[in-house]
Amino acid sequence: MSDPRADVAADSAGDADNATVWYPIHTVAQRTGVSVVMLRALERRYGVLCATRSAHGHRLYSELDMLRIALIAAALAEGVAPERMDAWLAGQDVASCAVNSTDNPQRSCDNNTDNPETT
Repeated sequence: MSDPRADVAADSAGDADNATVWYPIHTVAQRTGVSVVMLRALERRYGVLCATRSAHGHRLYSELDMLRIALIAAALAEGVAPERMDAWLAGQDVASCAVNSTDNPQRSCDNNTDNPETT
């Protein structure tokens, strides 16, 4: 099986620069193939995702988030249950896809309403 992170990385290669680029949930769903409903559940119910929130409370995701989502999608396709995802991820090389990654240290899953930098 090919690395699912490679597909997302290839799609986003044109977006790479020194600034973090933020994507709304519908864009992330389209690019990763994971439904909006599942993305919300992975954050709220299972705690394996942590979206940054815009000033209006909308979920925003970085490139690192999308890599993590692609890895989660591959695990789900292989039959890993969402409630077991944390344990499965612990055994994977996801250091650069950590829930509270260094691309936005103020990010928190506790309804963060900070407006991320978009420059």
